[in-house]
Amino acid sequence: MITLRASAALLVLGLAVAGTAGCGEDGSPSPGSSGPAASPATNGIDTQPVEKALAAARSAYLKAPTVHVRGTVADGGTQVALDLRTALNGDSQGTLRLNGATIQVLTIGKNAWFSGDRKFWTDAAGADAYAQMKGKFVRTTRTSAEFKDFADLIDRRQFADNVLPDTLLPGGRQAVNGVAAYRFKDLSGANYFVALTGEPYPLKLAGKDGAQALDIDFLEYGKPLKLTPPPPSKVITG
Repeated sequence: MITLRASAALLVLGLAVAGTAGCGEDGSPSPGSSGPAASPATNGIDTQPVEKALAAARSAYLKAPTVHVRGTVADGGTQVALDLRTALNGDSQGTLRLNGATIQVLTIGKNAWFSGDRKFWTDAAGADAYAQMKGKFVRTTRTSAEFKDFADLIDRRQFADNVLPDTLLPGGRQAVNGVAAYRFKDLSGANYFVALTGEPYPLKLAGKDGAQALDIDFLEYGKPLKLTPPPPSKVITG
């Protein structure tokens, strides 16, 4: 199963892909086998050896000008939701939710800002913190210790290392979110969808195994990301 580990501090996603071995099913080409030639309309992701195809998807994700990652993850009693847009230069904006606490994050260049709801500030700094911090953003840097947990998630390479699988089974062609895709799978039924035309972008990662579940969509590749800092009146320097 594609499994999750979420940090108790703020949010560090870790996904391990395991238990994937053997040949393809349902007539799909096995890794290393000679399947049918790719249609001129496809990018060939459906006929490549699986490891090569997954590597191509990872590379496309890392090189995308922008991407919007949105989804939910559960591991036992830990519930995580993310709605995050990132640009190739490291700029980002999004919302994270961890066990009922909501956190807003923003990075522009070397600068970073974060804010949160009542539960976040109460958990982070005590019962009186929210009265002082309501509607405020803490300004810091992307490399600061206080922003590290956020930075680990926002950094696209770190996210790819933790989330994108590199060993699965072929599953066959299947549209997802209205986009032609090729589905990879593991033995527990988790599915990873990669675009079948154009760049082989990751499109969706979903699966469930007991108390562990995830459903993550990769959306809006290349959509311009225009970011502005919070107004000075709402900023506190960390």
